[in-house]
Amino acid sequence: MKRLILLGTLLLLQVSGYGQLQNTSFENWENPINNSPGGNRPLSWIRTNGVPGSENYNFYHDPVAIAQEGNYALRLSIWYTYDKDMARQVAPISYRPTALTGFYTYTNNQVLDGMSDDIIDDVAKATVRLTKADPATGSPILIGLGVVPLGASSIFAPFTCLIDYVSDQTPDTIEVIFDCSVLDKNGGATVTAPPGSGVSSILTIDNVALTAQDLSADDFSLKDIKVYPNPATDVVHIQNFQGHARIYDVSGKLVAKHFTQTGDIEIGGLEQGMYVLSLVNNDGTFTSKLIKR
Repeated sequence: MKRLILLGTLLLLQVSGYGQLQNTSFENWENPINNSPGGNRPLSWIRTNGVPGSENYNFYHDPVAIAQEGNYALRLSIWYTYDKDMARQVAPISYRPTALTGFYTYTNNQVLDGMSDDIIDDVAKATVRLTKADPATGSPILIGLGVVPLGASSIFAPFTCLIDYVSDQTPDTIEVIFDCSVLDKNGGATVTAPPGSGVSSILTIDNVALTAQDLSADDFSLKDIKVYPNPATDVVHIQNFQGHARIYDVSGKLVAKHFTQTGDIEIGGLEQGMYVLSLVNNDGTFTSKLIKR
């Protein structure tokens, strides 16, 4: 019995030695919690708005004392109609996790669409990228990718970002990004906070974790959805689904969105390569790797 306990302990130590994300409960911050004028940021996490050079700033919001568990959580939002916070962490890793899980709230998620002047619902997202350095060039090679949209929730709700693997290799680097809005500082989206609103699209994240557990399709809603053909050239057919469909590229950028009632999505305008198809309706969220030929 003692030998079994020792073996189990050694296995746990081995898994923990593979490399993990740090400060996933957002309890540890660079500045004192009660004395952080000009913002703060959790240890091991970087603030960005998606534009190179924006990484050296603190987050707009101080640590949030209303947490899913523990003392603090991380809050992101659009602020003052023109900028936003995104949270990013890059860490070494030497195994193939199945998914990123955690808890979130998402409120005030309405934005002004500059193209139509309509107030529309905003969508947050979590992105996971797993890469490995090319031995010849040192450039990162994509090993796995996961993207999950996060819809409105006034209370802490669990999320699961499943990871699709495009290679049988073991990654050496993991990148996690939490994004509170489709607002794109690089010009890919033309939305801002609603007029008269200081902040909007308020995303709070807490207790993030990687899991290596096999996640059965029976554990998720929308398990009867079928996506075909895949690979596809011009049109993707979606069976047993009606709702919102979004397509993300390998960097996690939203490249297409549809409201599908016919079950068909045109992808002829996309470049060849791998994408993530995300389907969302009142029953839940379904994600799938999509190859464009």
